[in-house]
Amino acid sequence: MGYEVLKKHWTASHDKPVVSFGVRGIIYLNSAVMNLHFKNVKFVDLLYDDKKRSLAIKPVKEMSQNSYKLKATNPQEASTSAIACRSILKKLKIELTEKKQYIPTWNTQGKFLEIKL
Repeated sequence: MGYEVLKKHWTASHDKPVVSFGVRGIIYLNSAVMNLHFKNVKFVDLLYDDKKRSLAIKPVKEMSQNSYKLKATNPQEASTSAIACRSILKKLKIELTEKKQYIPTWNTQGKFLEIKL
């Protein structure tokens, strides 16, 4: 087998959904999350359950005053996306000193992605 040219903006393929919180207050949704639950979604609402200490990311059809834009990290491939929400993560007292990864679950009743913090 010979050598092949690697794509400049190659991203790892993910079989399992993973949500990452970056040090700059950005939530990243990997390609598995995007393909399973957020295909063609441009906006999301963030919800929080204080008792469960869970954050939910809910796809919405239109932008509202409380919605966040779901931005593709590489628009040409649109495999992963990001939500810039530093102030919300700080309000929830989520440490932003290092990258954190979570395995989310899909809540079929609420139609949102749930992350146990």
